[in-house]
Amino acid sequence: GKTETTKLMLRYISTVARPKFNDKGKLERRDSTLGLSLGERMVDSNALTEAFGNAKTIRNNNSSRFGKFTLFSFSKRYVISGGKIRTFLLEKSRVSDQPKNERNYHIFYQLLAGAAAEWKTDFELSKPENFHYLNTSGCMELPDINDSDAFYETCDAMD
Repeated sequence: GKTETTKLMLRYISTVARPKFNDKGKLERRDSTLGLSLGERMVDSNALTEAFGNAKTIRNNNSSRFGKFTLFSFSKRYVISGGKIRTFLLEKSRVSDQPKNERNYHIFYQLLAGAAAEWKTDFELSKPENFHYLNTSGCMELPDINDSDAFYETCDAMD
């Protein structure tokens, strides 16, 4: 669908527009302490937008419930020099009510599954079954999604 196509497109653009090595063998530009190019950081941010904007629906376990506009700026050397990602939530009602066999936004399940023990204590986090906004649809877990692993990917996207 659209979500997977967008991920493939972002990976492709960040690969072909990757900074080049200079004649001394050093990268011309890196924009983060993690050593990632700007394009790579934009690709990595996808986990963040999916966590807060995607949900399990009857048709799809990772359905976008938001609109997204991605803009890349390129230098004269065709290297990504800037970018913006604009999102807008399409389905605000999902926060308080989900249809049967659907889930709320991924971030809620990710947080409950992947938060450190200290966070769980400090913020009184437990299982999705214990939260009204998560338990009304009857669907708390998905066999093909590891919410704990996805939480770490979401947190990495915020670095």
